[in-house]
Amino acid sequence: MSAAYKKIVLFVMFVLLGLIVSIQVKVIINEREKVSAKNLDSNQLVEQIEELQAQNEILEVEIQKALKEREELTLSVISDQASYELETKYNQLNTVKLQAGLTGVTGPGVIIRLDDAAALRQITNASILIIHDSDIMALLNDLKAAGAQAISINGERIVAMSEQLCAGPTIRINRNRYTVPFEIIALGDPDLLNKALQSSERLAYMTRDRIVVNIRTSRSIYVPGLNTANIKLGTLMSNLEVLDSDIR
Repeated sequence: MSAAYKKIVLFVMFVLLGLIVSIQVKVIINEREKVSAKNLDSNQLVEQIEELQAQNEILEVEIQKALKEREELTLSVISDQASYELETKYNQLNTVKLQAGLTGVTGPGVIIRLDDAAALRQITNASILIIHDSDIMALLNDLKAAGAQAISINGERIVAMSEQLCAGPTIRINRNRYTVPFEIIALGDPDLLNKALQSSERLAYMTRDRIVVNIRTSRSIYVPGLNTANIKLGTLMSNLEVLDSDIR
């Protein structure tokens, strides 16, 4: 093999090697650009979510302020007119709102904090490590059976028409989604509620499966009213008809 032929072969090999390296570098650059773009999009989404959450908090404060002003105005009108009929209707309205769960209440009760179990390396059924809507509903039934007068989950008031549905890693409550940990607050006799929880079959299974369960009693806790600013009652009461003959 002549020296000239060797040089030609080496030249071709170096050219091919250069092309391969160049292509590989371009692929790496493109992949990095894609990753950077994805990270940028994710960061933008996080910023937008945080901004919307901040706006939502501001609007919530304004809504509560407006509701308070409306309440004060109502009381002022009743006081100015000195009407026994208006005062009676107002008291009846407040009673109905209290019974319907539209009013925040304070009193003794229990606070239950739940969180998913830590992931284990060797487990055949990973679903037992996760809190499901059926777990929440079973605990609510235990609390109601023990005389709970008002219940909330993560600040959402539970009323007769509230739903607790699993949606992937979240639970939907009153049309809003929440992730773990879940905080259940129940008003009632703390001793009776705590006794019911300690003897709860579902809670025993959850503890066995290493679900994080923390229970404490308190003499003064707060359960908010149903937030009707975020949901429409009509969406919770579809296809229902009120019959006058059924009203007692």
